[in-house]
Formats: sequence, C-alpha cells, structure tokens
Amino acid sequence: TLSDLNVRGKSTKIADGALQVLTEDGLEKTGGVQVKVLDPAHTPENAFDIEAVFSLSSTYKRKGNNQAAIFDSKYVARPNNDPKNLPRHTGFMYYLQPRGGDNYRFGAAFGFGKSSAEVTSKDFKLEKGKEYTAKMHFSASGKVIFYLDGKEITVATVPAGALAPATYPAVLGDRIGSNYYPFGGSIKKIEIKSAEYTPVSISPSAMTRKVFER
Repeated sequence: TLSDLNVRGKSTKIADGALQVLTEDGLEKTGGVQVKVLDPAHTPENAFDIEAVFSLSSTYKRKGNNQAAIFDSKYVARPNNDPKNLPRHTGFMYYLQPRGGDNYRFGAAFGFGKSSAEVTSKDFKLEKGKEYTAKMHFSASGKVIFYLDGKEITVATVPAGALAPATYPAVLGDRIGSNYYPFGGSIKKIEIKSAEYTPVSISPSAMTRKVFER
C-alpha cells in the first residue's frame, strides 16, 4: 500500500495506477519509492520470478548508458572483498540498460552471502511510450532467464544456490543509493513470486563409481 512506501525525488509520483519516475538526470537525482520496512518476501527462499509492466518516457533524458533500475534490494552489484561489504552480498537488483538508439538489455545482480554475481541479456529494441511486460526467472540451481512480452531473450548462468536475504529495504524504480538510476518512465506492476524449484542433482560418473565385490 502507499502507506508502506517512501516516495523519493520531486519528479516521482504514483498516479494513473502507475509508479512514474521521470527525474531528468539519471546520475545526480534520486527517484522511485522505497519500502519502509525490510520485507523477507522480497527475497524468496529458493527459485522465484519477478515481473514488471512498464513503459519508457519519450521525453526522459539519460546520461550515457546508465541503468534504468526496476528493483533493487542489493545496493552494490559486485562489491569487492572488503569485510564491510558483506551486507552487500545479499538480495538482488533487476534493471534495464540503454545500449544506444532503441537498443536495450536486461541485467541483474545477485547476492549469495559471501559473493555476488551479475548477468545481462542480449540486446533488444524497445519503443518509447509502448507498454511491455518483462520477467526474470531465478532458478536457484544456476540459471537466470530473461523474458520480454513472454518471449525468452537470454539464459544466463550464475552460481547454484539460494540468495542471501536482503539487508536493505527494497527500492522500486531506482537504485538504493550512491549513483542513482531512476527508471525514466512508468511502472504499472512489479510482482515477485516463488517459482518451482529443482535442486541440483550430483551423481557419481561411470569413471568414479566404485563397485564392491567379494
């Protein structure tokens, strides 16, 4: 509900059934909304899907190839090994990245407790002002699948295992902090739900299997 969210930035508003993040500078100004309380449901226990219905603003001006953040509970995509960064090896972020012209790609970063991984999709084209449905599937068994309007875009590989629970309350439509990445358009829906989980199965190969004989 709206009472559970903090609206960030003068150009962010919730109107016409959508989160509108229209901040004009993707580097220096914050945007989006932040959940007031850390919610365990934002880091499902194993496999999950996140789905977003969005459109890009035709007037939004973005500097360079800065990301357009959809969801962030991670804060830093790939933290270094400094012990103070352990809280940043948790949660996940999901974003859209301009690649020049009408070309874009999806990206995501995941925290596994002591390490992180980041993957991106292949490039695809988007039309500003048009509504799209994006989905990302995290298998918890080593695969991440990006979809656009129901079509599979890319299958990427990450370490097998569940995510470490987020330590930061989630932000929708921007990055948590530091260099901000306001979305630059409207987000009508962001939904996270658990998905079917198939554990990784490891069995001995024919070369290593031992048979006992008397």
